[in-house]
Amino acid sequence: MASDSKPSGAMLLQQGLHEVEKGWEAGTFTIVPGVDEDIFTANKRRLGAIIGKNIAGKLHTGRSRNEKVVCDMKMSLRDELRKIEEHLISFLNVIAARAEQEIDYVMPGYLSGLSTSDGAIGCFHIDFPLNTLGCGALAGNPFGIDRDMITKELGFDGLIWNSIAGVSDRDFVSETLQRGAAFIQHISRWAEDLIIYSTAEFGFVRLSDAYSTGSSLMPQNSDGLELLRGKSGRAFGHMAGLMMTQKGFPTVSDSIQIANGVPSTLNVDGAKMKAALDPFMLVTDVTDYLARKGVPFRETHRISGR
Repeated sequence: MASDSKPSGAMLLQQGLHEVEKGWEAGTFTIVPGVDEDIFTANKRRLGAIIGKNIAGKLHTGRSRNEKVVCDMKMSLRDELRKIEEHLISFLNVIAARAEQEIDYVMPGYLSGLSTSDGAIGCFHIDFPLNTLGCGALAGNPFGIDRDMITKELGFDGLIWNSIAGVSDRDFVSETLQRGAAFIQHISRWAEDLIIYSTAEFGFVRLSDAYSTGSSLMPQNSDGLELLRGKSGRAFGHMAGLMMTQKGFPTVSDSIQIANGVPSTLNVDGAKMKAALDPFMLVTDVTDYLARKGVPFRETHRISGR
């Protein structure tokens, strides 16, 4: 008879994380104010309640919130762009179907139309191919994590080897906002065209009541299209806000030349670097040492902190 064996720590972590996921999907996961600093600590707290704090405390071993935030942003944004592309394809199919349906109508070419389908879909062909997990807080981790396996399971094409660049990278967000702003500009112009075409002066089209509202004076207002035009300003604002957060450059060419000149001409003082070292800088090494000895990462963090 085979003896009953207890599940390994790794298996318990997987099983527990699946239970945590079910709570999020069912809408029953409860955030505890003052205890849960962010989604990572919230998940770890809930995991500890399911499988025990000692095993759950090892979840963060060899991990940093810096790398996990970038990885989560990439995966979430990748999923959202796939949804946007599906909506966009449906939208373009409707445009094409209406064009075929009304092909016999001849309309004066007063105003511009929506951009080409290839250009519209191309706005959202953005790849985030490189995996950040394993970069640590900024200088990697000493636990020999199988980054290739993680990269494959999460659907990335490769690894980010420069860990400092990996955890600080937000260019993929900027690119998404830039392309989204360009596309929403096309939508805004298209909406304005339809607003004009639907006025009494033109009367080329009549909007459905589902996308119009009446008022005390006007029987049909093109609110849906007006909202599209208004949203364009918000899209541009988000893009500009993030770009300024990441610091804008006077010109790209000048900035590259300046960036090239600085490191090629600066001097390095090794003695001052050595003098700046402090024993407290080894606190992470103490934490990693205790983790290798089997102490749950949650406890190693507390011990090394003390």
